[in-house]
Amino acid sequence: MSKTVSTLFPFDKDPFSLEQMEQEADQARLLTLERFGKSKGVYIPLYISNFCENSCTYCGFNKNNTHLRKTLLPKEIEQELLYIYKRGYRHVLLVAGEVNNEKYHKLLVESVALATRIGMQAISVEFGSISDQLMLELLNAGADCFVLYQETYHQEQYKKYHTAGRKSDYHYRIHSIERAIKAGFKKVTLGILGGLAPIDYDAKALFEHLSFIKQNYWDVQFSLSIPRINSAEGGIAGDFPLSDIDFTRTLIAFRLCFPEMPILLSTRERPEMRDGLLRICITHLSVESMTAPGGYSNSNDCAHEELKQFNISDHRSFAEMAASLARFGFDLHTKDWQMELNKGVFLGNSNHP
Repeated sequence: MSKTVSTLFPFDKDPFSLEQMEQEADQARLLTLERFGKSKGVYIPLYISNFCENSCTYCGFNKNNTHLRKTLLPKEIEQELLYIYKRGYRHVLLVAGEVNNEKYHKLLVESVALATRIGMQAISVEFGSISDQLMLELLNAGADCFVLYQETYHQEQYKKYHTAGRKSDYHYRIHSIERAIKAGFKKVTLGILGGLAPIDYDAKALFEHLSFIKQNYWDVQFSLSIPRINSAEGGIAGDFPLSDIDFTRTLIAFRLCFPEMPILLSTRERPEMRDGLLRICITHLSVESMTAPGGYSNSNDCAHEELKQFNISDHRSFAEMAASLARFGFDLHTKDWQMELNKGVFLGNSNHP
């Protein structure tokens, strides 16, 4: 990467000052405002199942964990989708552990079809490094964005954390984004899990992966997310904790390198961290996240704590989040109003809840 683009990228070994960081943060803020305006997109994750055949030592879904497991039934998935739809959300991220089972795969496809029928305008899927056939079925059911985190590009560290299951195959996973594009996905989200490997190594590798997609698939919209390790049932901390400073520097650098790229931020981060980054480089964020299957419409279920993939740090409601951003001159949006009009939702269309 050219130093004229970013002198603060973590794999750039030159010393930096806080003054330099402020200057690049200002550049990133202006670029974000120029490309995305004052609106911030909102999405909400819906967990379908916490069953998984992988052993990932940092994850609450690790197959070796002995805690409670749950897979939502189709009627429960519909109930969850209706609940979040009626709260105003139109972008849903469907999440599930990796299970190589035909019945399970049919449920994942059905979950996408349900989201489509209910009226979700954007349906992202995070189901792991799935087969080409399942990718096609998800696309045909209405999915429009394929989400896959490599977690870490450092092969030795990858092997250490991923000890069993399909996910332990580093090369199969790293090629899955390209397989999804070839299957027909026009939107893909890539990312790493901060804390598994040195950020200078992983950030450079992620930059190269994004650059490859941009150069070879000109018609694909790619986006980025870099969650940091948070506490999980049976999970372990990463070997290379990612500090607030290096986390911020990394996101700023990606904005300077890819001005047009959406950058997502999860509720893993503290409210003050999210508010700060939203003012600099973040374009989309999750709100009111529940990381347990069935965590929305039955939010008082005492078992949810054991079902979680990880704990969140920002518990603000949508209204609280909107009020916080309004103080900085931003708006949160959950839907494309023109698309809603085209669908006839304001003309008495009974297909919409």
